Amino acid sequence: MRLAGKTAVVTGGSSGLGRGMARLFCREGASVTVGDIDIEGGQETLRLVRAEGGNIRFHQADVSRWEEVGGLIEGAVAAFGRLDILVSNAGIGFSKPVEETTEADLDLVLGTNLKGVFAGCHYAVPVMKRQGGGAILNIASIHAFQGYKRHTAYAASKGGIVSLTKELAIELAPFFIRANAISPGYIAVTDYSAYWRGRVPEALWEEFEARFGSHVEDDVKYFQPLHMVARPEDVAHAAVYLVSDEARFVTGSHMIIDGGATVRMPKDDDPYAEKRRAHGLIRQWFEEKGLAW
Repeated sequence: MRLAGKTAVVTGGSSGLGRGMARLFCREGASVTVGDIDIEGGQETLRLVRAEGGNIRFHQADVSRWEEVGGLIEGAVAAFGRLDILVSNAGIGFSKPVEETTEADLDLVLGTNLKGVFAGCHYAVPVMKRQGGGAILNIASIHAFQGYKRHTAYAASKGGIVSLTKELAIELAPFFIRANAISPGYIAVTDYSAYWRGRVPEALWEEFEARFGSHVEDDVKYFQPLHMVARPEDVAHAAVYLVSDEARFVTGSHMIIDGGATVRMPKDDDPYAEKRRAHGLIRQWFEEKGLAW
C-alpha cells in the first residue's frame, strides 16, 4: 500500500472528488480526516470507507473561516499524532457575468476557493516542518487556463491556486514539504441523469426526458477528445501518486486531468461538434421554461 502509515486531511470530502480521494487514500493505507461543512455527506463518506476497512474520521469545518481550518488541522494531529498529507479540495462553483458579480459574491468565491487553500497551508505547514516533511496537494481547475463565459470569479480563484502552489513549492522545498496541484476537467461526481432529475421540476420531467433523455451525457462524453465520462477515481489515482513517496522528487508540478479538453483546437469539421451542443440546447430549454440555470 502506497500510503501505509501516513495521515492525511482532505477538505471537501463529503462528496465528489474529496470523497473519491479519501476512499482511495484509505485503501492505500492512510489514516484520513475529512473536513467539510456537510455533516450528512461526511457521515456517508465515513460509512463507505469504514465498510472497506479504512481508518477515517470527520471534522465539520468551513474552509472560508480560518479558525475552523485551524481546528480541522489541530483535530487531525490530535487524533493521529502527525500530518503527512494535506489535500485542499473544498470549493464552490460560481457562474455570473462580471458586471453582475457583487463584492459579496467575489468575497464568497475567493474566500472559499482560494483563501481556504491558503488557510490550510497556514496551519499545516508548521506541523510538517516539525516532522521534517510532508505533501500538499491543491485542487484547481482547467478554468485557471481556459476561459468559459460567466466564470470570471471562479477562474480567478482557481488561477490563484495554481500560482500559490508554485510559490509554496519554492518556499517549502528546504523543509522537504512538496506542493503540487491538479486541475480537473469535467468530472461526473453523480449519475448524470439523476443530476438533471434533481434540477428539472417533476411537472416538466416527461418533456425533458423525451427531448434530451438519450443525450444528457453527450455534453460530458464529447466535451473532451477522450469520449468518456470521467469519475472521481480518475483524479484520485493521480492524487495518490502525487502525495506518495513515489513522487518524492515532484514539487511545483501541475497535473491537468481533463481528457484532453485543454489541448484541442476547435475545428469546423469536428464530427462530434453536434453532440457537444447538448449542453447549450438544455440551457436554452431551461431559459425558455423560466428555470434557474
